[in-house]
Amino acid sequence: MKIKELLGIREKIKSKKPHFLRRNNKIKLRLSKNWRRPKGLHNKMRLNKKGYAKPLRHGYGSPSEVKYLDHKTGLMPIIVHNKNELLSLNTEKEIALISSTVGTKKKLELIKIAQEKNIRVLQDLENIKLRIKKKQEDKKKLQKQIQERKKIKEKKKKKQEEKKKKEEVKSDETITGTENVHDKVETQKAKESEKMNKEILQKRV
Repeated sequence: MKIKELLGIREKIKSKKPHFLRRNNKIKLRLSKNWRRPKGLHNKMRLNKKGYAKPLRHGYGSPSEVKYLDHKTGLMPIIVHNKNELLSLNTEKEIALISSTVGTKKKLELIKIAQEKNIRVLQDLENIKLRIKKKQEDKKKLQKQIQERKKIKEKKKKKQEEKKKKEEVKSDETITGTENVHDKVETQKAKESEKMNKEILQKRV
């Protein structure tokens, strides 16, 4: 059979394939959803009872000739990290899949090299460019937010400085007012003492 026909068979098999979940994972929250083979003597899933989830079987697997192949191209995807790995691919049987650990700049460089050498790549240039644009827009938004926050902080500082200055002026005024009051009291006392001295002198005369 041809690869395209086998890929069609694989699609039909995978459309009927259920999600294989661990038994009683909904009832007992401590159990994970990852598949575990049922081993119990009276386990209904192991006994293939009607109304219970289906266990994992070899019947749901894809044909061995098409296993792990890309569903569109029918080529074997191989993870690529650098230029040397990309150039060492067999273009007739293999397709490049750039690793997620590679940055966006290097991804673009690898895709351009692949286009020049007529090597197929699973990633699209447009999607990567859109991601770069989104990152740039996010950076601009962050910069604007930082600038706005700085402005708000500067305004708060100015207000606090103005308040401090006003408080200092008020404190100076209160100090000068108290000094003036003391001076007045002393002058009054001096006048009174002078009057008393004059009266005493007049009485003696």
